Amino acid sequence: MLRHVSLRGALCTLYALLVLWLVGYCLLRYLDSTKTSLQDHHRNVFENYNSHKTQFHFLQLDDDDDNLHKETKNLSIQEVQLKHPTNQLSGDYLRSLVFHPNPHLPTISMCSDIIEGDKEAIETSQLGLLEMKSTFFQKKLEMFASLEEDVLKAAQNCSLFKRSRKYIEIPLTPEEKAYPIAYVITIHKQVAMFERLLRAIYQPQNLYCIHVDKKSPATFLSAVEKISNCFENVFVASNLTDVHYTHFSRVQADINCLQDLAAKRNIVRWKYVINLCGLDYPLKTNLEMVRSLKNLHGYNNLETFTTPAHKKQRYLFRYVLPTDNDVNYSVMRKTDISKSQSPLDTPMFAGSAYFIFKYKAVECILTDPVIKTFLKWNEDTYSPDEHIWGTLQRWYPNLPGSFPPHIKYDLNELQSITRLVKWGGMDTEVYPKCAGTYVRGVCVYGVGDLSWLLRQHHLFANKFNFDIDPFAVECLDRWLRNRTIVQTLKYISNGFV
Repeated sequence: MLRHVSLRGALCTLYALLVLWLVGYCLLRYLDSTKTSLQDHHRNVFENYNSHKTQFHFLQLDDDDDNLHKETKNLSIQEVQLKHPTNQLSGDYLRSLVFHPNPHLPTISMCSDIIEGDKEAIETSQLGLLEMKSTFFQKKLEMFASLEEDVLKAAQNCSLFKRSRKYIEIPLTPEEKAYPIAYVITIHKQVAMFERLLRAIYQPQNLYCIHVDKKSPATFLSAVEKISNCFENVFVASNLTDVHYTHFSRVQADINCLQDLAAKRNIVRWKYVINLCGLDYPLKTNLEMVRSLKNLHGYNNLETFTTPAHKKQRYLFRYVLPTDNDVNYSVMRKTDISKSQSPLDTPMFAGSAYFIFKYKAVECILTDPVIKTFLKWNEDTYSPDEHIWGTLQRWYPNLPGSFPPHIKYDLNELQSITRLVKWGGMDTEVYPKCAGTYVRGVCVYGVGDLSWLLRQHHLFANKFNFDIDPFAVECLDRWLRNRTIVQTLKYISNGFV
């Protein structure tokens, strides 16, 4: 009896094991097929990422024309052929605009890989940068230190200067010719970096006002004037201001140029004005900027958002500029004296120093008596450039192109198109880690930042510095010029891009 029971138990156990084995076998087959399917899916996703660089990393945007992107990277002088040349524009002229490779900087192929985010190319470039900064390679350092001298020497002959530096001297498309842009560029040092920025954004139909800090050495002002005098549409501001950090003088520098640009609008009928500093650099071609500005549909574009509590102190109390020994870097000092209410009948908003204003908005800023009173009221506030423009943009409907003060119209720096900045402390949470180095809490971009930057919608990025990472500036410079030429070829040949 016991033997019979134990035999039955053994058979039941064996049967249960057999069932478990069958279930396990079926499950494994299913998982294997699922794994294959997932691998295929992941492979497709990876291939799609490599070819299109979609939104997988930190607001990375699709490229509107992937073929255009590929042609931009791989452009060679031999490929610049214009099927339907115009009276002025020819394949020969476009070929003359292609930058020659610098033997001391990354090759064209390496720049293409860097733009694609290739880790090996980025690391090779970073090693080259370390080598360049080493005392063992002093000659390379001296070579880059002489760039400013070379630029100024070339500028003694304007025709040779514009030709050798490959400035664009003919409007490249009818669309760009019909849509001039005005620029305010405020600078105080680094002539060579200023000249690179000017070349990167220069178009003969645009207008450029350069404000040089009045404290800058006379030799610096002279150098900027020498470069500016080579162009009919580039000029130094007629009124120069001593610019101090966090002081109203930063706003005054912009206003000085806005006045000059408005006075010259009978010569150049510019549509929008964009203000820059010497360490900004474009992320878009001029044609792309024109289309971005058209897409604003008559509105201004700048950072403007509800003021955080900790920033309200900036205009609730009076601030004074210390009269210490360091006249080049003085920060406004808070007093215990409370300020009166703002003369504008709108709440105060925060923002940044950078703006994109339509002409009618500039005209209003320069002539409206209430705005003049508001500007005067801000002369003793702290860092007024970070709340004046943001507040004026919400003075609706008084300022042309403005937004209503409702919180729904708030724009931060990632949503606006004016300027892309990587702030310290926001790495990995808001955007990829800074591949360059931080200076006063702001990322000075390195080559590893380029791939991400060029997928954003912003027109400009801050900061680039040729003295810190010349490879990043060189590769971005080449990419923009190649893209400009490719877009022009397509536009003239097809009638559109």
